Amino acid sequence: MKFAISIPFYKFMEGKPVESLIAMMADIHSRGDVYCPIFAHSIAIDAARNAAVKVFIKQTPDADYFLSLDTDQVYSAEALYSLVRTMEKNDYSQLSAAYIARSIPGYYAHCGFDKNGNGGKIPAPQKGIIECHTVGFGFNLLRNDFVKRMAGKHTVLFKSDPVKQLGEDVWFCDLQREEGIPVRFDADTKVGHVSSVVL
Repeated sequence: MKFAISIPFYKFMEGKPVESLIAMMADIHSRGDVYCPIFAHSIAIDAARNAAVKVFIKQTPDADYFLSLDTDQVYSAEALYSLVRTMEKNDYSQLSAAYIARSIPGYYAHCGFDKNGNGGKIPAPQKGIIECHTVGFGFNLLRNDFVKRMAGKHTVLFKSDPVKQLGEDVWFCDLQREEGIPVRFDADTKVGHVSSVVL
């Protein structure tokens, strides 16, 4: 199995995420699988994520999965392979791990649907697979064919909206739902979120 691991560098990366990234990559290698890190640099998160997708398609077209990370997560191969097993069992195109929002303790960083169909934070803890409005891209696993299909249809996959205070992940998830593919996270597969990082 081959993973393209995307890390957008639009802010500094703290010690715990660095240590966990190295450990995760070592674990992937020990299982006989392959990882290809993509370090995308930009002053803006949406530009970095868009650049990472272009690199993925051009340089690692044979990867089975595209793992989108953020610089303030605490990663694990255990979480990665848990997502893979669930995706393969259910034939999902996308699945995120669960993690708590930095700004709202006790709530996931992912958003559910309110009565108007818009996003709203989901209280933790939950169980199992949760279909939602938006997932953060801090530990989000996407199938190769899904990423290529999205990139083939849309010139911009990630776009922040500072006026509406919407992150780049909302834009992607809106496109994903328009394609008829539910946005999901696995509440039983958890990764850390470093609380001391300030955007």
